[in-house]
Amino acid sequence: MGEQSFMWKKKKSEKEEENLNRPEGEKNEEINESLQEIYADEDGEAVDVRKFDIKKRRGPLFWLAVSILTAGLAGLGGWFYRDYSTFAEPGKSSFEIAVIPSKEKVSAGEEITVAINFKNMEKTAVSNFGVRAIFPKNFIITQTEPLAEKTSADSRNLFWNIGSLDSKRSGEVLVKGKIIAPADSLSTIYAEAVYTPANFSSEFKKTATAEIGVIDIGVNFNFSAFTSAVAGEENELKIKFAAAKENRLENFTLKMENKNSGLEIIPAKGESPAWLKKNPAIPGEWAVSEIVAEEREIPVNFKISGKSFSEDELKISIITESGGEEFNILEKTFPFEVIKGDLALSLIVNGSKNDQGINSGDKLSYLIGYSNKGETALKDVIIMAVIEGEAVSWSTLDDPAVGKKSGDTLSWSKAEIPELENISPGAEGSIEFSLKTQNPSGEKRNEEIKSYARYSISGKEESKDNVSNTIINKINSRLELTERVVYFNEDNIAVGSGPLPPKAGEITVFHVSWAAGGNIHELSGTSVEMSLPEGVSFAGREYANVGQITYSAAENKVIWTIGRLPVLSEMITADFNLSVSPVESDRGKIMVLSGGSKASGLDSETNTPVISITKPKTTKLEDDEIGASDGVVR
Repeated sequence: MGEQSFMWKKKKSEKEEENLNRPEGEKNEEINESLQEIYADEDGEAVDVRKFDIKKRRGPLFWLAVSILTAGLAGLGGWFYRDYSTFAEPGKSSFEIAVIPSKEKVSAGEEITVAINFKNMEKTAVSNFGVRAIFPKNFIITQTEPLAEKTSADSRNLFWNIGSLDSKRSGEVLVKGKIIAPADSLSTIYAEAVYTPANFSSEFKKTATAEIGVIDIGVNFNFSAFTSAVAGEENELKIKFAAAKENRLENFTLKMENKNSGLEIIPAKGESPAWLKKNPAIPGEWAVSEIVAEEREIPVNFKISGKSFSEDELKISIITESGGEEFNILEKTFPFEVIKGDLALSLIVNGSKNDQGINSGDKLSYLIGYSNKGETALKDVIIMAVIEGEAVSWSTLDDPAVGKKSGDTLSWSKAEIPELENISPGAEGSIEFSLKTQNPSGEKRNEEIKSYARYSISGKEESKDNVSNTIINKINSRLELTERVVYFNEDNIAVGSGPLPPKAGEITVFHVSWAAGGNIHELSGTSVEMSLPEGVSFAGREYANVGQITYSAAENKVIWTIGRLPVLSEMITADFNLSVSPVESDRGKIMVLSGGSKASGLDSETNTPVISITKPKTTKLEDDEIGASDGVVR
């Protein structure tokens, strides 16, 4: 039996069967209607396909030309946008100028160089180019490179006419000078580039500024403050001064004036020193011709002669002269109460009528002087001493007259001092006692002791005029300084280098870190010093988060100049490296790396110098737990 071939056929649907059985004429009519719809014109009439127009296709040359034209237009548009935006606002970002001082923080009178850099970022040269600079009035200009023109009577307005500057070319002008201004002041330098871009007739400008801060005036002043003065009595203001380590000032003039009338300057007894001259034509003015490191004192004695006012104010101005100009570098104002009354009372603590700084545990020696300035006798007088403050240790009171204590007041009557029963006109006397200070307690500690005396007369009410001068003794701020000399830091990472312990003939580098802070009052003129021992050298890598570290090769001393030190929650820090290179004679010995660093400053509230000294450090590395050893040079 041969093979049979077969195929599957799809079964027609009823609709398809119906269509096949339709008459032939009916099917042809349906086809014609469909063709007419396809080949009909806009009016619905049949189209003669034999008369169709055949259009030729566009060739490759046509499309090449279109592509070239499109690319050209796009490039032209990009060029126009880029260059038009540059020339539409020339100078907006196409010219650079900067003011760069050699130091941003200086001491008063310290010479610096200010560079004004410029660069033409235009695509073409600029013409009529110049640099204009305006320096503050406290800036003394000593030299300009190249020589500048002065644009006004003020020599601090300068101009350099450079002419033209090619594209991408740069340059600079230099100004050397010094700033003399108060501490913590800022001085602004203004610079301006003026130029005319190519194809423009208008002048364009680009400006820049820089600020320079004065951290120290170079002279430490200490004023013995006071809060009250007795009318008609002699009062004293002591002014002490000394040159700071970075002093560059040579002289100053002290001027004193008061707000109200009635100030009488009392000439000092004896001859004045050669460096101090009082101006005979202007009361309250003294000229100091030299400033040295040794502390000197200007005693100022005065009287408040009038009784028509109850308050007054003294203003002290310190002015220095340089280059024929005067510069105000310091101003101090002392408001005080004017004391009046028939019985004149004066209070003295530790030999002074003025406010003073004290340390915890210090002894305070009191003297109350009284004098009847009236025309009648004063009977049954009671004199009281009021001493307020948590730092008073009443348990240490030493009172020979054995006055009565009530709260913060000691009082003496005729029972304790018979002379107080009757004080004749012109009669005078005194009362003495003493006590010590203590550390105040509590969260809100009162760090000062306020003292004054007052009196009452039997049968009369107390008057506000029946008081003495007031003295405020503030506890001095404690300047804290820590010093660490290490080879490994706190993360056990080596920050030193070389053999450890040191070896003769080889160099070992150690890392020194300082931390400083004050805990009560702000300090001024603050600095830290380390005198390097023999065989120890400064090895750089200095850093300070406040102030700056310098090394004096002449003195072999490292100096951290801080200046103003406010009360901070965290200590400020500084770091640097030291190196030792032991010689053969050092073998078998322990070398001293630091003889102890000294921090010093002036308490801004008490006007009292405060210091802190660290212990000596050796090659034993007392602060380094990992690097510590016997320290003996191998």
